[in-house]
Amino acid sequence: MARVVLLFKQYGQNMVYTLMRNAHQSLKGASPQERAQARKALGGLLTMHGLAAGTLGLPMVTTLLSAASMLGGDDDEPWDAQVALQNMLADTFGQSLLR
Repeated sequence: MARVVLLFKQYGQNMVYTLMRNAHQSLKGASPQERAQARKALGGLLTMHGLAAGTLGLPMVTTLLSAASMLGGDDDEPWDAQVALQNMLADTFGQSLLR
């Protein structure tokens, strides 16, 4: 039973490993060809992930937006970076693309 339940956790761990490995190889690969191949693979993974999950579904985006919200606002006038990003995307691409 545990094998079936934890299957999806294993997928997430494997995806994080794949993204981190490609990021590392794109910077510190043994040869220029290896670095170029890792950059191409990382770009393809992030592009498809972004198309499937949207901007807010990309790795680390919500974490960075939370940090920006803490730094950008104050107690009297809070600022939400996620709402600001969504408004910017809606202004740039229109409401029909965001649905």
